[in-house]
Amino acid sequence: MELNTINDGTNRPQKTVLFAEDEEMVRSVFSLSLSRMGVTVLQAKDGVEAVEKLRLHSIDMAILDCRMPRLDGYGVFEEIQRLNLDVPVVMISGDDECTVLDRFDLVRPHGVLIKPVSLPTLRETVSALMNDREKAVASDSKTLADRKESIQI
Repeated sequence: MELNTINDGTNRPQKTVLFAEDEEMVRSVFSLSLSRMGVTVLQAKDGVEAVEKLRLHSIDMAILDCRMPRLDGYGVFEEIQRLNLDVPVVMISGDDECTVLDRFDLVRPHGVLIKPVSLPTLRETVSALMNDREKAVASDSKTLADRKESIQI
């Protein structure tokens, strides 16, 4: 199952999350849980597939396993930065948070989840980051509208 989608019954555009994880069971269970939140989930089994999906689809968030074959989550994160995508990124790792964050320079992910990750923790993290992003976009839109008003006056 590559794509999961559920209509949440609202008029809001549906959010799309790229979920890159090499463990099939984890990928399937987490993707199903996110889809039940009304999120479209693009699944990738490794970093190379994740980068392919980044180039083909518009995403609102990425959840990346740090250790995957062919290209790890750190490499996918670098590609997100190189493509200048403004999306929240959450890294998932069996290592402690400090070890994960030590791999980053100036730009860091929006969050780190340590395995084993519970489904409630995953859902809370995604909801919080999506809500923060919607508030930031709304604030930017209001600021832009205020600027246009002040120019016209």
